[in-house]
Amino acid sequence: MMSKVEITFDARMSEHSGIGTYIRNMIRELSHFPEVDLTVICKRVNGLDLRCVKKIHYCEDDIYTIKEQFSLIRFFPKKTSNRFFWSPHINVPLFYFGNLIVTVHDLLFYEKEIFQQSLLKRIYRNLFFQNISRRAKVIFTPSHFTKEKLNNIFPATQIKSFAIHLGVGNEWKEKKAFDKKREIVFVGNIKKNKRLSLLLQAFECIKNLIPHNLVIIGANDNLRSKENLSRFLIDTSRVVISGKISDQHLIQRVGEADLVVCPSAYEGFGLVPVESYALGTKTLCSDIPAHKEVMGGYANFFKADDVASCANEMLESLQQKQLEVKTDFFDKYSWKRSADETFKVIQHASTESCRLSNGTRGVGILN
Repeated sequence: MMSKVEITFDARMSEHSGIGTYIRNMIRELSHFPEVDLTVICKRVNGLDLRCVKKIHYCEDDIYTIKEQFSLIRFFPKKTSNRFFWSPHINVPLFYFGNLIVTVHDLLFYEKEIFQQSLLKRIYRNLFFQNISRRAKVIFTPSHFTKEKLNNIFPATQIKSFAIHLGVGNEWKEKKAFDKKREIVFVGNIKKNKRLSLLLQAFECIKNLIPHNLVIIGANDNLRSKENLSRFLIDTSRVVISGKISDQHLIQRVGEADLVVCPSAYEGFGLVPVESYALGTKTLCSDIPAHKEVMGGYANFFKADDVASCANEMLESLQQKQLEVKTDFFDKYSWKRSADETFKVIQHASTESCRLSNGTRGVGILN
């Protein structure tokens, strides 16, 4: 009988939006596997369900800091074939030389026209990617688009990277009869890759043709008032700024929306359109690779970075009947399925490490 796989999971980013959703759902699912002995590293305020986790470590250090690198050392698992340290983001422990699992959610860092940062930050983040390329035993990505991008930049990752789609939480699957409102909803932050400015311009083009308001939901720290919107030269009386809201309230607002628009110039996966569609809300996405891969057959699309295309497709989408969620959708985007596929890869990696330590080599997994 094969020994248990021991995983030390760094969950300190559990309160972040996209990555936090991944962390919370993956921990919940993995804790149900009898073959997994799970240890979680988290902050004391974390929002995690840790009832099924036997061992918990607390670490309050911020990511991308020198201090976190030294603090994590005391939580490293012993270097054996069945023990793994899992970083669900690229801030991998630079001093750990055992079996390392990394989740690379996107390669936005390498999109210089979209993601701009100081030279020092660029050097520091590139250090993490170089370490991931050399030392990771397994690399997970949420889409084939992200996997191919990673493999092109770092060819050494090809044999150890696996694209596994994310899932839809049960809270988004509940059958509710939402009272639809005349609202177009945007969910996200105002980072450059989210292209909120494009949506605002497109809405301004069609506002006199529709009765809808545009609702902006998310951590918009630099967009807290109507005055902040004035720089976009739009009619602020038709724009509602909700800011960051609770998950329950978010589900309600998205479910009540007539249309959710996802205008991003870059995504590694795109949870917002998946979750919106799960509620039965019409969804319009930019035609970037990740959106096309994940939402092809489920959403309408407009030409990325094209204001006129976005405006025209919004009008067409608003005129369409309310959609029925396709029966295959929840099978395709299930956190249980995602965790099952993830564990199979980890289990194989553990077996392969054991064989190599004994001087034999097994057959690799095809992805």
